[in-house]
Amino acid sequence: MEEDKKKKIHHLLDEIQRRDIDRYMEMCYESIIQYPNQILEYEDISTKSKIGALDNIINHFEQKDMFEKCHKLKLIKEKIKC
Repeated sequence: MEEDKKKKIHHLLDEIQRRDIDRYMEMCYESIIQYPNQILEYEDISTKSKIGALDNIINHFEQKDMFEKCHKLKLIKEKIKC
């Protein structure tokens, strides 16, 4: 049953990403800012992949001139590199 819930959530997130990238990136940003330790402590993904994902989100917000969000994400990115 738990695996079925995970699949539904993944499907929902994929749909949001496909239909509304701005909303998807905003959700990603809010999750990361609210729970930065989750990304810092998550061991199932390499440091390189975490940094790449953050770079994608940062790039999205740079294109939108949302530099305060970029700055907050860059601070988290620096913690990952340490």
